[in-house]
Amino acid sequence: MHGAVGIVYVYDACKVGEEKDLEQWHKWFGQTIGLKDGQLLVMAHKKEDKKTHRGSLPKSLSNAHVVSTTLEDNQTIIKENFDRFLDEAAKAARQRQKEEELRRLRKEKTMSAEQEVEIEVDESAVEYFAEVEMMQALSSKGKRGIPTS
Repeated sequence: MHGAVGIVYVYDACKVGEEKDLEQWHKWFGQTIGLKDGQLLVMAHKKEDKKTHRGSLPKSLSNAHVVSTTLEDNQTIIKENFDRFLDEAAKAARQRQKEEELRRLRKEKTMSAEQEVEIEVDESAVEYFAEVEMMQALSSKGKRGIPTS
């Protein structure tokens, strides 16, 4: 489920207890990855155009888009709702991609700033050690009786 930008739940709207299963599925999948209501499509399916039992959707899905479907339905209704869902999922995917790109750029900027600090430290360390080396060389020349100026 890593990277998912939408979920379509399809359940039997005529069967008693299916809403509890739907709630469990949503808890396991939808809530775990933190999808928004627009990224969810619930299809309450019936084999034929008959009344559903009086069960209600779980509160966690109360704002999700729900479509009642049958095999006799005009397929245009299902397609329109699915296309709307795909549009929302695509928006979420673009938003996620922008956020990941911003995080990557911020990380690169931070790493670049850290490298600049390291370079500055390295340059001053080189200067320090060069001075120490020069002082040691001068000191050793003076000990051997070589005049220093």
